[in-house]
This record gives sequence, structure tokens and C-alpha cells, in this order.
Amino acid sequence: MEDFKTLVQTRRSVRKFTDQEINPDDLQLILRAALMAPTSKSTRGWHFIVVDDKDILEKMSLCRPMGS
Repeated sequence: MEDFKTLVQTRRSVRKFTDQEINPDDLQLILRAALMAPTSKSTRGWHFIVVDDKDILEKMSLCRPMGS
């Protein structure tokens, strides 16, 4: 429980990104954790799409004002 408390207290938002690629094992761990997030009525209706192609990411950033 102490680890969770530390995690919550030290969490932060990241706004600066690097070109460093994510290790595939780390990505799987992140996605598994995301799948455990609570959902309405425990439906677990999550769908995730991982985009790692820089050209596609650039095009996606142009789809909305402010690149959100």
C-alpha cells in the first residue's frame, strides 16, 4: 500500500517528450495497467490503439486545433 501512496504523491504530467522509443515489454505493462482502470458498471469496454510511426503521429497532431 505504501508503494501506491508514493506513486500517487509523486505522479506528474509530462509535456516534454523525447525521441526515445518505449521498450515493448514496458509498453505491454502500461497497456495491461490501463486495462485495469475502472469503467462504468465494470464493462471493461477499453480499446487502445498504439501509434509509433512518427509520420502518422505528425499527421494526427494536425487533425485538431492545438494538436490535442
